[in-house]
Amino acid sequence: MELNTIDEIIDRLDALRAELNTYRPIPADRMNRIMQKLRLEWNFNSNSMEGNTLTKQETQKLLHYGITAKGKPLRDHIEMQGHDKALKKLEAIVQKDLKLSESLIKDFHKMILAESVSLLDENVEINPGEWKKHHNYLLSPTGERIDFAPPEQVPDLMSALMNWTNNHLYQADLNRHKKKKYDLHPLVVAAVFHKRFIAIHPFGDGNGRMGRILMNLILMQNGFMPTIVPLTSREGYYLALNDSTTEDMSPLIEYVGRNLIQSMELAIEGAKGNSVEEQDDWEKEVALLKQQLKEAQNPVLKMSADLVRDCILGSIEPLFHRFVEKMKVNFEDFFLEYEVFYGLNDIMYNNKEAFEEELIKNINPNNLKIQELSIYVRFNGFKLANKEDFSIYEELKVNFSRYNYEVIAGRREQKSKGPKRYSEEVSQEEGNTLIAQVGKEVTARIQQIIQRAK
Repeated sequence: MELNTIDEIIDRLDALRAELNTYRPIPADRMNRIMQKLRLEWNFNSNSMEGNTLTKQETQKLLHYGITAKGKPLRDHIEMQGHDKALKKLEAIVQKDLKLSESLIKDFHKMILAESVSLLDENVEINPGEWKKHHNYLLSPTGERIDFAPPEQVPDLMSALMNWTNNHLYQADLNRHKKKKYDLHPLVVAAVFHKRFIAIHPFGDGNGRMGRILMNLILMQNGFMPTIVPLTSREGYYLALNDSTTEDMSPLIEYVGRNLIQSMELAIEGAKGNSVEEQDDWEKEVALLKQQLKEAQNPVLKMSADLVRDCILGSIEPLFHRFVEKMKVNFEDFFLEYEVFYGLNDIMYNNKEAFEEELIKNINPNNLKIQELSIYVRFNGFKLANKEDFSIYEELKVNFSRYNYEVIAGRREQKSKGPKRYSEEVSQEEGNTLIAQVGKEVTARIQQIIQRAK
């Protein structure tokens, strides 16, 4: 049956909810099959939608609602698992009938983000469960910059959005509506919430996922199943988000509603005891298992020019930059001179441009010649009067081997947490630990010189 208006979609949804209610309480085994199927669809479609196999045009659409802060991807390595945990958590929250709150939203964010994210090019750290502290923006498919709410406005805007959402719902208690002061259908409230949440972009990372999770929370608390964004209609999702405005939310309401109808029809079939499986479900599960395997282990990869280049750009260069800055900020006041040197395969360069030019030559797909990369800081001319004159010379270096690389810090050659595979990055925590080791060495040497001169 073709549903052409929002009123028709809402009528169909209410009829499906009423039909589903006749089967409640749904036997546990049937309910488990329903939710397992929905979790499979959510995980598979989300993982595929946010993957890296998109065409240029599709990527532009994804960019509009899936990438923040100069192209930093929203999806991290635990998104698939995060969605699965999120849906299970949604089920638990629905049972408790909790209102939408700041603490609830932040708890979800902690779950899907899992760990801090660093945008090294902007010196920004994004922490799970915390409102953003820096401006974020997107680039539209036409290249237009779209700025989101300033960080200082986020608490008030989110508070207003939560109040609006909680006040404008009528709650379902399985067989009838408990009318509140306002009377908006949960479909309308869920879609409007999703759009406004995206417009605020309250977190530094993960806003797209959060918007969809919370939209489903609203629907599930009102007797509906979660709605899934199918891979086959992701283009419609982006268009619906883009075309919906404060004055006219109908594109997104209709899109969410049509997909919600499919979820409700599936749930009813499951509640009847009928199979909810599709012929290709096993292939979806295999695809997800492959993704889990890929993310659970860091695959062994043979050293190549592309892997070394990615390693340097993603881990080594930011680490070297932080090392130089930390040394300079903390110790240059003790000395008259401060110098930085760059090392490549035991050859030293005091000119960064010359070093980078030689580095490019050595990261050649046809003739890869790189065994060691290093950066040195040297302080000369101790400033304190009547004290021993001495210099300090410290380094960070990286050794490259056939399948691994390893970061080593300082004269005592403090190492990172074992060799890294080329599929792994040096975490910010590991890098900070290595830099701290060098900082402690330098501090101890300065203290020794001062003590000897007393």
